[in-house]
Amino acid sequence: RSAMSIPRTLSLRKDGGHFALVQKPVKTLDSWRGEPLRVSNKSIEDAAAEVAEVHGARFDIQLRLAPGDADEAGIKLRVGNGEETLVGWSRLKGGVFVDRTHSGNGGFHPDFRGVYVAPLDLRDGVVDLRIVCDDCSVEVFADGGAAVITDLIFPSGSSQGLTFFAKGGEAKVVAANIFPLGRR
Repeated sequence: RSAMSIPRTLSLRKDGGHFALVQKPVKTLDSWRGEPLRVSNKSIEDAAAEVAEVHGARFDIQLRLAPGDADEAGIKLRVGNGEETLVGWSRLKGGVFVDRTHSGNGGFHPDFRGVYVAPLDLRDGVVDLRIVCDDCSVEVFADGGAAVITDLIFPSGSSQGLTFFAKGGEAKVVAANIFPLGRR
């Protein structure tokens, strides 16, 4: 039950009266990015319509999300064939999360499927996420790397859709840059 994470830089960030360890992907990852699809200042529904034709397995996503009054809001990755991996912010869970309960093959161990949370408060009503997704992993860097989650996923190869979601209220995509990832 472990994953090899992408290389990261570690640093300390002063936050109020204390220091926080911050993790970010190395800059080299940026060279693997293709041309981005950009979405800005859209309701979740309108943002979902803009990305309806986006398909792929490997993305580097920068997402600024305003959850508004929604209980949960975020992005669904590797969508298709009844599969999806949810990444977002939850008021009820008190932070950012990865939900892999429907992320594909997880029947090999009873503890694999689940929701994994990193505590994080909103800053000025928004959450900033950087999400790196490939064929079998999802890495989430929230609030500039102050909260990080790395999870394995095992979707079928044809599950390559993505969309935005909100549950229990209205939310907004303030800005999203969706970069396809690949070697150059």
